[in-house]
Amino acid sequence: MEATELVGPVRLWTAQEVLARPSPVPAAAGVYGWHFARSPHPDLHAGRLLYVGIAPRYMANRTSTQNLRKRVRYHY
Repeated sequence: MEATELVGPVRLWTAQEVLARPSPVPAAAGVYGWHFARSPHPDLHAGRLLYVGIAPRYMANRTSTQNLRKRVRYHY
C-alpha cells in the first residue's frame, strides 16, 4: 500500500460494513488507517487520517497470529 492511499483512500468503510460477515477486511498481513467522518476533536478536520496500524506477518521472535481483520475487529 502506498502512503498516499492511507492519507487519501478511494473508499472508506463504515463500522457496520467492517463488522459484517463476511467482512471486506482481508485476513492477511498489512497496514490500515482510521479516518473519522466526525472529528473527535474540534482542532482536527473531519475525514483526516488519525491512526495508522500494522498487522505484521513476522515479528522479531515469532510469526504473528494477528491479521488485518483481527486487528480492525479488536479496535472496534
